[in-house]
Amino acid sequence: MGKAKVDKTAIVDEGCQIGEGTKIWAFVQVGKEAIVGKNCVLGNGSFVDRAAKIGDNVKLMNKAQVFRGCEVGNNVFIGPGAVLANDKNPKSNAERKFKGYEWKIGNNVSIGANSVILPDVNIGEFAVVGAGSVVTKDVPKHGLVYGNPAKLCGFACKCGKRMQLMQEGQEKAVLECKKCGEMLSMPMKTFRQATE
Repeated sequence: MGKAKVDKTAIVDEGCQIGEGTKIWAFVQVGKEAIVGKNCVLGNGSFVDRAAKIGDNVKLMNKAQVFRGCEVGNNVFIGPGAVLANDKNPKSNAERKFKGYEWKIGNNVSIGANSVILPDVNIGEFAVVGAGSVVTKDVPKHGLVYGNPAKLCGFACKCGKRMQLMQEGQEKAVLECKKCGEMLSMPMKTFRQATE
């Protein structure tokens, strides 16, 4: 594994933590007190704000930005140009006060290129955000969202493929992935949100 690899053009502030095996490519900026886990890839021109937290095995693609207040889980893909914003009411003469990590991107989430995740929006594990989406509200586990504003349009398997409805009951829905055979059971209320 070994130590992190940091390109000579990257700006990595003092006081941040970079995990073993992480690769930080050209023109990346990592702010003071940021935490970046093990075996991550921070692509060309990406940005991790001060005191933001990135888990292990995360791919932050070219020009993607993670701002302060957000915690990114493990095994997350953040596509090129995606932005995890941190202030709903930005002003040039004021700065939002943070008490720590205010919202979270769950483990195994995939966020498509040029998407914007608004502040205080939590994304459940294994969720998929389609490219170019503007996510304005929380996304459930395995949720598949896209659009502007992003809407819940289905559910994603652990392998990332869209799941199909197999059985619909009064209280639960059962979905199956046609690619890998994974099954998922969920409350009907959650399933109906994606079909309304």
